Amino acid sequence: MPRSKAARMTPSDRADLNAASVLFSANPAHAPHFAHFLKARERILEETAAFGAAWTQRRSQAMQAALEAGSRIAAGGVQDPGAAGQAFADWQQGAMARLSDDAADWATLMTRCATCLIDNEIEAVEETVDGAERAAKPTYAMPV
Repeated sequence: MPRSKAARMTPSDRADLNAASVLFSANPAHAPHFAHFLKARERILEETAAFGAAWTQRRSQAMQAALEAGSRIAAGGVQDPGAAGQAFADWQQGAMARLSDDAADWATLMTRCATCLIDNEIEAVEETVDGAERAAKPTYAMPV
C-alpha cells in the first residue's frame, strides 16, 4: 500500500501548536482544576453506579412481573379473557411506573452530576484566584 505524503507544517501551524502547548503545559495554576476534576469524576462514578444499580433492580422486577403476568394469563386466560386482560393491565401499569422511575432517576443523576461539576469548578476557580493573589503579593526582605 503506498504511503501518503505527510502534510508539512506551515509557520501558522507551528504558531498554533506553540500556543496550544502553553495551554496544556504543566502550569501550577492548573493544579486546582485537575484535583477538582478527579474529585468530580469520583463522585460522578458513584452517582452513575447508584443509578445503574437501581435501574438493574427495576429490570429484575420487570422480568419477575412479566413471568407472573404470563403465568396468570396461562392459568386462567382461556376460560376468562377478562382475567387475562386484567393481568396484562396490571403488568403494564407496573411497567409504566418503572419507566417513570427510570426517567426520574435519570433526571436526578444528570442534575447531581451537573451540580457536582459546577461546584467543583467554582472551588477550583476560587483556589486559582487565591493562589494568584498570594503570588502577586509583594514580599519584603529585611535589610541586613
